[in-house]
Amino acid sequence: MADQQAQPPGYRPSASAEELLRRYQAGERWFAGTELPDGAVFRGADLSGANLRACWLSDADFRGADLRGTAFDGSNLKLSDFRDADLSGASLREALLCGAKVRGARIEGTAVDGATFYGAPLVSLGDLPG
Repeated sequence: MADQQAQPPGYRPSASAEELLRRYQAGERWFAGTELPDGAVFRGADLSGANLRACWLSDADFRGADLRGTAFDGSNLKLSDFRDADLSGASLREALLCGAKVRGARIEGTAVDGATFYGAPLVSLGDLPG
């Protein structure tokens, strides 16, 4: 499960996917509220256990990424591509998943309470068409 601690003092959201990945590799896990331009690329990245709550990650490329235990609660993930990613134990509660793709993703234990796909509530990521 993603880090549940309070926002670190002096925190500022990442300005780019590259910056977020650098900060993650340096040990940071708190990225809540980050707003990245559409099309951010995280293909094959390790973001396991990251806090990406309330983020704008529309049309992001997470193909083949390690997202185990990552929290995307309340995030805009419209059109994002999670194909072949590992979302085991991740949380996508209240996330917007319109047009998201998950084919081939590991989704065991992924929480989607309150998440929507084109306005329809999701019961499982396995309900997504792609």
